[in-house]
Amino acid sequence: MIFGTCPKCSSHEIYRGISTEGEGLTPGSYPLLAEIRAGSEQTTLWIDTFICKECGHVELSVANPDALALLPQADGWERVTPEKDSPQEED
Repeated sequence: MIFGTCPKCSSHEIYRGISTEGEGLTPGSYPLLAEIRAGSEQTTLWIDTFICKECGHVELSVANPDALALLPQADGWERVTPEKDSPQEED
């Protein structure tokens, strides 16, 4: 949806959450943040939120992907691996 098309219903009625002054956020900040830590290292993930007006599909996307380098060693996060016999997700 980051490119303006919903992957679920193909609508172009996509909206992105933005910060506004007066809500405790400064211009350029993000409504959603995730802090990750690995030992003494810490970084913040800035998260964009996209919502389709037509079907309600929601997607989150990390706006600063360079910060993801710390994720494999981060405390409280584990990699999800597909299981051989798990059912496939249906649309």
